[in-house]
Amino acid sequence: MDHSQTFHHSVDVENRQGILVIRLRKERAECMENNWWTEITRRFQGPFQGLWIDCFHAPHVSSSFIAGALQLHDHYRNDVLKQIILINCNDRIARLVEMMNLSSFFIVRGRDDTTSSPVI
Repeated sequence: MDHSQTFHHSVDVENRQGILVIRLRKERAECMENNWWTEITRRFQGPFQGLWIDCFHAPHVSSSFIAGALQLHDHYRNDVLKQIILINCNDRIARLVEMMNLSSFFIVRGRDDTTSSPVI
């Protein structure tokens, strides 16, 4: 499955050649609910080499979004998921990632969206 799907009109999810790309489209997206992460794992089968979460349209997401990303990482870890790239997240989320010493997370800033590959 290599096409984009929209969940709750607030999140787009796409399998882009082995990279699971998630674009948050609203500030308080329904993706903050745990059931939403379960829905992704049900619809998108691995293996995935990476997970990108683009916060460009929702820059003030809360720390619960990190918990959801960790749930996804845990679910796909047997599928050789090596990294989670957070694109355009806010400073609070970036500090939380640093404070928790989440070595599989990378922060990328200054991109318009995920229409092209992020550069690390």
